[in-house]
Amino acid sequence: MKNEKNRPFFKEKMKFDSRSIKRAFDDEKQDLAIFMQKLIDIVKFSSYFIKMLSMFNMP
Repeated sequence: MKNEKNRPFFKEKMKFDSRSIKRAFDDEKQDLAIFMQKLIDIVKFSSYFIKMLSMFNMP
């Protein structure tokens, strides 16, 4: 078995919430705007994709 004490993954698991995400983008407002735009684009694409699938009466 490998020594897991020296591996950073096992030391502490990170918890993410809306506050930690906001703190990550506090320094760079442009990064937050780009992140939000990409998130909006993903939501739009997924809703379009689901709409197209529903046109074919997929179960």
